[in-house]
Amino acid sequence: MAHLVLLAPPYAGHINPMLAIAAALCGRGHRATLLHTGAPPVAPAGVATLRLELPPPGPVPFSPIPPVRLTAQRTASLLRVLPAVLDRLGATALVVDQLEPAGALAAAARGLPWITVANALAVNREDGVPPPFTAWEWRPGLAGRNRNRAGWRVHDLFMRPLSRVIADWAAAHGLSMRDLDDTFSPLAQLSQLVPGLDFPRAALPAGFHYVGPLRLAPPPPEATPRRLVFASLGTLQGHRAGLFRDIARAAQACEADLLIAHGGRLADHAAATLPGRPAVRDFVPQAEVLAGAAALVGHGGMNTVMDALAAGVPAVLVPLAFEQAAIAARVVRAGAGIAVHGRPLRARRLRAALAAVLDDPAYRQAAAMLQGQVALAGGAARAADIIADAIARAASVAA
Repeated sequence: MAHLVLLAPPYAGHINPMLAIAAALCGRGHRATLLHTGAPPVAPAGVATLRLELPPPGPVPFSPIPPVRLTAQRTASLLRVLPAVLDRLGATALVVDQLEPAGALAAAARGLPWITVANALAVNREDGVPPPFTAWEWRPGLAGRNRNRAGWRVHDLFMRPLSRVIADWAAAHGLSMRDLDDTFSPLAQLSQLVPGLDFPRAALPAGFHYVGPLRLAPPPPEATPRRLVFASLGTLQGHRAGLFRDIARAAQACEADLLIAHGGRLADHAAATLPGRPAVRDFVPQAEVLAGAAALVGHGGMNTVMDALAAGVPAVLVPLAFEQAAIAARVVRAGAGIAVHGRPLRARRLRAALAAVLDDPAYRQAAAMLQGQVALAGGAARAADIIADAIARAASVAA
């Protein structure tokens, strides 16, 4: 029986998929412990959790970009405590989020196998694919590759503080890792995407697997669509009353029922004044709601988009931050939705986009095609099988 330790950034969209993997691993007779640095997550039966108290990070190169600065600081802090925690737990392998390199570094320093999970958009680089911080569409040919190379150079400049943390710690521990790319597992890498949603890839490693949404329960069966629009901006952006107001006006103009989930972030007075009398909730069972929805209006977060596609629901996406614009670009290319960027004329463009995905059957047909891929991808159960196989292979090589 292996003892697998799981580590991800302290956000629900990264923690919840890891809990699904942990539960599937426990169902196969392994031990699983999720390390976290925030509020204790609600873990499924059999999955242990351990809160890490992080020390100050020490000297970290400055970055003017807050997400990069926070990631570099968190990684530096984790590296000060993680190796000792792994020793105390008797870890035999790690399952680490692609965007938290501390897990891979600590595993390599302890001679432990690790598996990488892209809970957000996979950041495996290749010249044919735009970097994940862009809204660029996929463009074949030399012009597209040159544009992408330039984008990746900018990406490397942005990520330099994190790369310095990785390189310095690795050098101090006799490792050859120099940047985030070096921390991706040589054994297995998992992505929540399905091939039809990703841009065309030509250079993924042999151990890369599209496994679809990582959830604690399988997607609900497809329900007969009705004219219900589900709106969510994820767990971090639910305070955006102006955007919810635009969404409510769009649903009202389309004569659609609207259900909003805001993660407990929208003020009561703002919710009470939304046009059209939408149903407004802190949280809802998202997959269940989407099974009966006709469309999603969202921010382009990975988990919300994948839940919509698992239900065959097309989307109108309004990217707000992180890799959401890149996810939206993939949805648009797949024909399963429309992206609305920027504030000018946003309300008018939202109305037109929502009317299109509700009334043009091509969007639902494209979403249904991706739904079929999600159904075959395997989810958390297949992820657990891949992880168990990778660990067994690593053990046989070590023996």
